[in-house]
Amino acid sequence: MLARMRLFGGTDDADLDDVASHAKVRVAERGDILFERGDQAEVFYGVISGWVKLYNPRADGTEAVIGIFTQSETFAEATLFMAGVYPATAEAIAPTRLFEFEREYFAEKFLSNPVWCRGMFASLSMHLHRMTREIEQLQNRSSEQRLARFLLMLCHDEESGCTLQLPYEKALIANRLGMKPETLSRNFQKLRSCGVRVERDKVVVGDVKRLRAHCV
Repeated sequence: MLARMRLFGGTDDADLDDVASHAKVRVAERGDILFERGDQAEVFYGVISGWVKLYNPRADGTEAVIGIFTQSETFAEATLFMAGVYPATAEAIAPTRLFEFEREYFAEKFLSNPVWCRGMFASLSMHLHRMTREIEQLQNRSSEQRLARFLLMLCHDEESGCTLQLPYEKALIANRLGMKPETLSRNFQKLRSCGVRVERDKVVVGDVKRLRAHCV
């Protein structure tokens, strides 16, 4: 699992053994807070299974979701070079297992290991690319198209039809896609014309190609 993480891409077995010997496994239930905004940044994480959201609360009681992370993804690794506090709160949004890495030990290792240093740049670049893509979608895509693209991401390149288990609650999906929950419901109704139907926490996509064409 460590080898699958972009942060440790290209790392040889000996170095992976070193990583494993200095990593802890943390189990979190849905709703557990891993760290809060303003906490001293002492660790960063890699997701083994489950889902984690990074967010900051708004004055009106809602949340500004900064990112959502799942299997093989890392987050808060920028704290390796920021001796300070976390800029956001991390919460498990499903039963989750994580690697927990201590900043103090790994900061020196990343600076002295060229392979790990490249992995760090690759990981941070991916975070930036994803944020840029999401901002672009918010500006250039309708809410209906954003929902369609989200469903296509879950289809994992299927070309015919598929049944999707929504990874987390619909209110959070709406937040991530920059719309209100009622707008999400209306957009699901609109996508029925593309063969999409909702069955509780599952979504049936009858024709992936047709849905993909709808996003163009």
